[in-house]
Amino acid sequence: SLYAVKNELKGFKSGITTSYTWHINDYEGLILKAKRMLDTSRDTIFLSIWPEEIKTLIKSISDAETRGVKIAIIHYGTTNIKFGQIYRHPVEDTIYANGGTRGVTLVADSKEVLMGKIESSKTEAVWSMNEGLVLMAEDYVKHDIYVMKIVSRFDPLLKEKFGLRYEKLRDVHRDEEIKT
Repeated sequence: SLYAVKNELKGFKSGITTSYTWHINDYEGLILKAKRMLDTSRDTIFLSIWPEEIKTLIKSISDAETRGVKIAIIHYGTTNIKFGQIYRHPVEDTIYANGGTRGVTLVADSKEVLMGKIESSKTEAVWSMNEGLVLMAEDYVKHDIYVMKIVSRFDPLLKEKFGLRYEKLRDVHRDEEIKT
């Protein structure tokens, strides 16, 4: 009967499956996907980004803020950007600083994620709506923000407890601090 078919179709999902993952292997593709995510965002943006990429995406980010989207950005290095809530991440303290590699993490509306690694010779990125991947990426950016807030307020104490470059904090295989 038509009623039975209608009930069966209620649970049927149309469109893209949320477990789908799209691999992006070029810089232009990563930037285009990031722009599309920013341009269609409605509620929130979590972004971890370097100066090179933020310059390219600045209009899309600014337009999102104009639409009322709440924006939190981890920015590697100094910046004079005035929109969103910016948290400066000291470049010298990153795993990327030595090798010339940059990372991008973008989460839009807690529904889709774009994560990428950019090197001079290649770009590797992945986009997905997989709920677990989205949650992990959003938590990653939020935890980086938490650390930046803590460091900005307690840097002297952290250095006293963990070393001038937070050596003891970075050693995740031991829970130790500097002996005083």
